[in-house]
Amino acid sequence: MSRKPASYEEILERTVPDPSGAYRPSRDERRRATHLNDAAIHPMTPHEHVLAKRIRTALQADVRIGDTAESVEIVIQGGIVYLTGLVAGPGTIAVIEDIIGEVHGVERIISDLVIPNRSEGER
Repeated sequence: MSRKPASYEEILERTVPDPSGAYRPSRDERRRATHLNDAAIHPMTPHEHVLAKRIRTALQADVRIGDTAESVEIVIQGGIVYLTGLVAGPGTIAVIEDIIGEVHGVERIISDLVIPNRSEGER
């Protein structure tokens, strides 16, 4: 027994490879970008800018991550901290998240930090 599609959009995705000829993000890309399309997303308030500055200061003060702090983009939405950027490795991500987690006012961290593919740079 097959499941009934939830919407016209789902039927279209399953049956027509490229319905409009335009670029369309995949289901996974849309899922990863959900927080960007959230109605609650807003320009950072003065309080959020202060929190971002405290986070940036804490990152710059920690010698374990060095100059990596400059490559991390920080966006605050309420008490949620969104991180993007390139970092040296998984250990660096863990250290960054630990440092940010200790900053007063941070409720949650959503990290989209990326480790560059080293094989591409060695060609």
